Amino acid sequence: MSPKSILLIALLSVLAVQCFALNFRADEQAKAQLQEILNGYWEQGGLNDPTTVINCFVDDSPKMTMDFFNKLADALANSQYLKVPAIVLNYKKGLPDSVNPCVMNNTEVKEVTVAYNVSGLSMNDFLRKMESYVISHVSDVHQDFVNINNELQAEEFNKVGKDAGTILQNVMKNNNNLDMTMNGF
Repeated sequence: MSPKSILLIALLSVLAVQCFALNFRADEQAKAQLQEILNGYWEQGGLNDPTTVINCFVDDSPKMTMDFFNKLADALANSQYLKVPAIVLNYKKGLPDSVNPCVMNNTEVKEVTVAYNVSGLSMNDFLRKMESYVISHVSDVHQDFVNINNELQAEEFNKVGKDAGTILQNVMKNNNNLDMTMNGF
């Protein structure tokens, strides 16, 4: 093997190791960012920071989740609501199969659903409550998403979690006057 070939192989090996290290750091950074969002969300719900749910996010799913949050917040902050279903669907399709059951069966997740009063609520009931709140608080909700989008860009991840928790608390405590009106009362 010529000295040039050996040098080229050595250089490519160094580049491969550096690329792996950068990817590893990006994955670890995304996991730390996601943990901060979870911490804020749990704190807003009056709970201690979660320690086990983050372990459900394997491989590159923390980075996928952070990318999802960024895309979702950007679409909502910019009133691009028609993009939301595709963003959610693409995220769900890309997640490793193990993530969702792990999250849904996690004890800390069960505790946070109780703290936010969504435990036992059907998806249809939850979506109806969400729709009612959004319709009756359009400008507030839009501003909330603008704030969350700005916080994500500023890397204020704990605050993102807290603000998301505040939105859910507001949805769940909404007196649902619009629900009663829509149901003919």
